[in-house]
Amino acid sequence: MIRDVQKNELEEVSLFLSKMNGKNEHHIGYCGTNSLEIYEALEELFLHVTSPLLVVKHEGNIVGVLGADMNEETKEAEMWGPWVMDKKWLTPLWLHFTKEMEPRIHTYTFFVNKENDTVHTFLNEIGASQQSEQAVLDVQKRKAKLESYKDVSLFCSSYAQDFITLHNTLFPVTYYSGEAILKQLNENHVLFIMVCDQALVGYVYVEADPNYGEGSIEYIGVQKQYEGKGYAQKLLTHAITWLFSFDTINELSLCVNLSHKRAISLYEKVGFQIKHELSVYRKNKDVYKQIDVEKQKGS
Repeated sequence: MIRDVQKNELEEVSLFLSKMNGKNEHHIGYCGTNSLEIYEALEELFLHVTSPLLVVKHEGNIVGVLGADMNEETKEAEMWGPWVMDKKWLTPLWLHFTKEMEPRIHTYTFFVNKENDTVHTFLNEIGASQQSEQAVLDVQKRKAKLESYKDVSLFCSSYAQDFITLHNTLFPVTYYSGEAILKQLNENHVLFIMVCDQALVGYVYVEADPNYGEGSIEYIGVQKQYEGKGYAQKLLTHAITWLFSFDTINELSLCVNLSHKRAISLYEKVGFQIKHELSVYRKNKDVYKQIDVEKQKGS
């Protein structure tokens, strides 16, 4: 039976996702394995907003889950799942989901562990195309290389235009422009810079959410003429040290394109390790590929 998840089932669903995501062959990116964190994310995404979350139950037990973190304005969705105990549930779960959501979603994005062969095969069958491969790296406080540097300082307004120019040059198409970053700076959204002879060398922008024990490195960039001199490592180490100064933050994670070897090497130098490798798929509403339902049922 496929239906919407009920509020009194969130704990059961969270435990199911925690168990499934603990195995690479079932793992879906950006969900995690901590059942309490999953519960809180599900509660925020699927009870307080209009994002859909479907569950499949067989003989009273959960055997499949599929949801979407939707953007109503862009009609795009980052998919939660699919997670299934048996591949026979993939097609009915997907067809049920798309029948309900097609008018509201035009683009679906999936983040699938490279070892999750079942979902890889299914996404190819429905006409999804692979966009990139990503590495998920994490570091624990007790294993991080922590140090603060005197030549790394908090942003000051006299370098505003230099920062905006550098950031927008390095990241011309991204979710935060240089102007947007400066507007949202506060005690937990911090921009560190490095200056040499009154010239901006580089920066790192980080966000801390101590109430939830979370921190993130959003952007790091260095002027081209200063590359290869260890400045990026200094900035990153300083930023991590600041994030781990919060008692509630004990682990950091981030995502990097697998083709960006220099960036991965930089993160590994300060203690990060690759935890998962993900394939990113995208499916547009207008791209259909016939699913052999009978074959799915018989497998």
